[in-house]
Amino acid sequence: MDPETQRLDRSPRSLSTHAFFFEDRSTTKATRTANRLEVEAQGSKDATQLAYETNVVRGKRDRPGVAAVVETFTVFTNKHAVTSFTTANPLPHARKVDKDAAGVDPTLAGWTHDVGYTTFFNAAARALTGGEGEARLQVRLLFGTGSEYYRHGVCGAVEDASIPIALIVIAGVEPTYEFVFYDPTDVTRKRKTDPLPANNRWGVGITTASIESIILQRYGAIIPYDLSVCGAFSTGYLGLKGSINSSLLSLAALDRVVIFDCLYGELKGALDRVKAARSSARIIAYIVSGAGNSFQDPKHPSFETLSLGGNPAWNYVNLFFNPAFHAMTSARLVNEGRRSDARILTSLRPAHEAALNGLVAVLPARNTVVSSEALIRRVKGAVPPGAKSLDTFAADKKNASLIRNFFDQISATRRCIGRARLLGWPNPPGEEWHDMLLIEFGWEYLT
Repeated sequence: MDPETQRLDRSPRSLSTHAFFFEDRSTTKATRTANRLEVEAQGSKDATQLAYETNVVRGKRDRPGVAAVVETFTVFTNKHAVTSFTTANPLPHARKVDKDAAGVDPTLAGWTHDVGYTTFFNAAARALTGGEGEARLQVRLLFGTGSEYYRHGVCGAVEDASIPIALIVIAGVEPTYEFVFYDPTDVTRKRKTDPLPANNRWGVGITTASIESIILQRYGAIIPYDLSVCGAFSTGYLGLKGSINSSLLSLAALDRVVIFDCLYGELKGALDRVKAARSSARIIAYIVSGAGNSFQDPKHPSFETLSLGGNPAWNYVNLFFNPAFHAMTSARLVNEGRRSDARILTSLRPAHEAALNGLVAVLPARNTVVSSEALIRRVKGAVPPGAKSLDTFAADKKNASLIRNFFDQISATRRCIGRARLLGWPNPPGEEWHDMLLIEFGWEYLT
């Protein structure tokens, strides 16, 4: 499809089944269809913003008289096998009667709902038998929206780590999600609802008992393990906060807490509890976007005016609207979308394509770029073999020119990401800053 004049009505890849990146593909091919619609140009308003407002929010202004065309895409199943575990959410829900209502739905007070955890055991973890002398399993929790394991490529990011890792992805609740709520005092579950929309956001927690059940499910026994990393992305900050504040988890072996562009003010109490319980634990906060964090003046966000900024006991990664980060990661995305064996994008503007070709030719491989060389030395003792820092890459005179040339094409890049749904859904302009973070830097501190 041509992102300048067309859009897709659904993702050309399944978030929960298909590989988003070449290196995560299995050899199993399949097909997936989506409707391709022609987009009507409208005046001088920024085309990307117009595409989002008219074609996504209102569902209007596709080109009059032009019927949708069914387009078939080649897809590959993800080669990284995951497992699921379902239990009741240990944190209280916050469902509203409707999205505009105040307070929690009173008819469901004290009720709960089931949640699913998705777990990936990397190669080193799959080799464990629980025998004496083996390395301890390292449990990494990632509280997010639920699709990070494939959509952001985090399974591939931890697969080849030398340490055995069990990555558990915990999906927080978005307003559009639907749940069957039930009365936990009724063991028969006869007192339950039909599926209801959440109409709100709330946290999904995880307990030590659930972590151990997941380990038992894999190994047939609870082998020696450490809960060593907790991460939060997007709505996941609510589950991280609730799990820590409700003492659902043991912090005894926690090595670090990683905040992926969701440093909201209400996290302070939970992060302070972590430092009080485990003074050696590192707090690492990536700051990328204005909407993803709390600021002293929300109308004028900046790294310097973070509500929770300047804490000497924490570590910050300042990527706040960093052009090098955006250019590098969005170039990876657009390049994936035009691969000849699984092509989504069939046409790019000549200037955009030329700038993309120039940058792609010098890009380091995914999962080899570090966001801050000084910080990774502080946390891990050394820069991982073969890795290069973003600043070093961007400081090279040739690379800087290529980054600038591609970043100048940001409107065309956004049309590719949004209209072709390269991130799974039609991101509004600017949202891609936040959504691309795990793609580039999830590997750093989850491994």
